[in-house]
Amino acid sequence: MSAYGSGFNYNDSGGAGNADGGGGGGGFGSQNSPGSRPRKSYDEQTLIPVTIRMILNAQPSINGDGTYALNDGRELHQVKLIGAVRSTDESSTAATYQIEDGTGLIEVKEWMNDDCAALAELRQQAMQDCVYVCIIGQVKEYDNNKHIIGNSVRKIESGNELTHHFLEAAYSAEKHKQGDRIVGAPQQGFGAPAGVGFGGGPVGKNAMGGGMGMGAPAAGGANNLQQIVLQYVRERGEASDEGVNIAQVIAETTAAGHNEGEIKTAIEALAAEGEIYSTIDEQTFKVAE
Repeated sequence: MSAYGSGFNYNDSGGAGNADGGGGGGGFGSQNSPGSRPRKSYDEQTLIPVTIRMILNAQPSINGDGTYALNDGRELHQVKLIGAVRSTDESSTAATYQIEDGTGLIEVKEWMNDDCAALAELRQQAMQDCVYVCIIGQVKEYDNNKHIIGNSVRKIESGNELTHHFLEAAYSAEKHKQGDRIVGAPQQGFGAPAGVGFGGGPVGKNAMGGGMGMGAPAAGGANNLQQIVLQYVRERGEASDEGVNIAQVIAETTAAGHNEGEIKTAIEALAAEGEIYSTIDEQTFKVAE
């Protein structure tokens, strides 16, 4: 087995060796100490699928709160990792794993919970050399080396989990990149005349047919329908975490004189340009802002 470098810097001000805060609470138990940092919002407590190399290359977050951020800017709060067990060590307080996934090697520590027989059984299944395990936990530092405090360590059920995890890690990174590209786009893409939106009446078939007519966006008449769809998704999407279903967009827009094919083409164009993104499925969208 090849060796991987492990020289890192992680500014953990909470004391990584504290057993009470290691397993389930590392990073969340700071409210128990005087002068602690405020609890992070729910939205910040994200679970990010990663490879070991992504963790090893992570840099201290610009927030200065002791967390790390990936090279693409995503902050590491909770991570998901799948790798092979290369060696294990068990003490009275913790189980320690050396995990490799083909991109690097990292130590994972799972604090013992002898009160739960089910967890003890899962741990015994995972503490076998050369089996693949799924780990959910937090990135910490001790003695200038990154490691993971595992909240959950379990043996995977099939090789499909490993394949899916690497695809999920790549997809998550690419989706984040697309989101970054969207930030500057509204300066040109949102140049529609005032009043563009559903229920406006005149902003419909006539606006689309105007081509390069007066008041039309510089990109051409086809952009008018995209602006109408975009405005509708923005207005209706704010009221729901899931976003707006294509069927709702079609129902509203056909009433303004457009056909279903034109609407779907506009939606596909907006998605390709990164103006909107799918949420719970490929038929539900929100505006990327």
